Amino acid sequence: MRSEAHPRPRASQARDNATPPRGAPTTAAREHEKMILRERMLALEREISRGRAAACDASAKPLPKPLPLPPPPLPPPQLSDLSAAARSTLAAAGPAITVLDANDGWLVMRDNRNPAVRLRWLRRTDGVLTWAQPTPPLRPLPSDVARIAACGLGGAAELVSPDAAPLAPAHQSTAPPTPLFGIYVAAEAFFGAPADAAYPASRTGITGCPPPADGDGLARLRRTVALLAPEWTMYPPELFSAAGVLRIVFCEELRYNGQRRRDVPDLASGNLYVDVGDRAPRRKRHSLHHELWHMIDYRLRGASFAAADAEWEAANKPGFRYGPGGKHMRSDAASSQLASAPDGHFLNRYCTSAIMEDKAEVWAALMCYALTLSTEPLRAKGRLLQKRAAELCPLLNDAWWESVYTAQATRQNLWERHASPDNGATYHHYLTGEVRPEADPPEGWSIDSA
Repeated sequence: MRSEAHPRPRASQARDNATPPRGAPTTAAREHEKMILRERMLALEREISRGRAAACDASAKPLPKPLPLPPPPLPPPQLSDLSAAARSTLAAAGPAITVLDANDGWLVMRDNRNPAVRLRWLRRTDGVLTWAQPTPPLRPLPSDVARIAACGLGGAAELVSPDAAPLAPAHQSTAPPTPLFGIYVAAEAFFGAPADAAYPASRTGITGCPPPADGDGLARLRRTVALLAPEWTMYPPELFSAAGVLRIVFCEELRYNGQRRRDVPDLASGNLYVDVGDRAPRRKRHSLHHELWHMIDYRLRGASFAAADAEWEAANKPGFRYGPGGKHMRSDAASSQLASAPDGHFLNRYCTSAIMEDKAEVWAALMCYALTLSTEPLRAKGRLLQKRAAELCPLLNDAWWESVYTAQATRQNLWERHASPDNGATYHHYLTGEVRPEADPPEGWSIDSA
């Protein structure tokens, strides 16, 4: 039986302790040293591998992602042609603002005290500083389209786009803007402020581009003007002047602070931007009156048009609270339908999003289909808007409203064509809720007559 008092050394240990025989060649000694070094390197690699495996087992958390590179700064705009007054205004603002871009005679700036919200514009020529987005370069309607639009402006095509030549941006003149209501097309792509990678949620203002001047773009413009001209025909021109509505500006790809919109009222400039893209004609008509009410309401109540209104809210249920704003309900496609109304106090669900949206929806119903105001709370809201509108423009009297109701009864077809999930389509009647398959369209229906 073998004694274990002196166990036999491992082979690797024996090699480590071995010494080359006396008198051996130098090359043999070097090979011996290399062999020992290789053994030690292999042992070290095994230890490192075991340590890595243990570390991975001890923590299930993935390795942290590398931090993203900071966004590149916006290129500095050209400031060499600023007037002395503009330089003085810019110097006085100091670090409170960051100049973002130069845009048609103006500097676009962001207020660093609230970079996600505040935009300012500084006019190069005289240093005027304003929070109102300047009017973009505009051009007149094509002559044949201007004749269609003129039906709402006394029949004179020259009243539609008063300038014979393409309209220069209103902000490039030091003269006050003309009070004449005009209808124009955006002459080039426009924006309030460039998108800023450092502040992804920051405001970019009103953005859009001109529709193509021929082909499908011209067809969409002509179709939109033909559809909406009878709507603005109903209003006396004095209302536009009283409400500060100076221009309707047709464009495409319309957005407000990045959110896709079909109509945007710029309350400060008096511009009502309308996207000519195809959509349900009823919605186009409805939207025009909806946005016009925002402009009327702003003239009536100023900045408080979005604030609480006890006289209006008396028609709601006690304790009802409006939501945070219409922009939070735009993804709810059904919110504009009558069937979405939570109760008889509201025309539809969208009305509950904000008090100013509730008013604008009721006004649009008064102008397009007053019979939808079928409950006493809705009729009370309608009467209040009629009273306030008459205070602004006395021509909106009982006789005028009778003409509006007559037009509703004789002119409007309220069918809409809705896309269905199977790529087909169905036809919906806005008032009755009737639905027809694509194979059975309403009699006489077309995108131009609907």
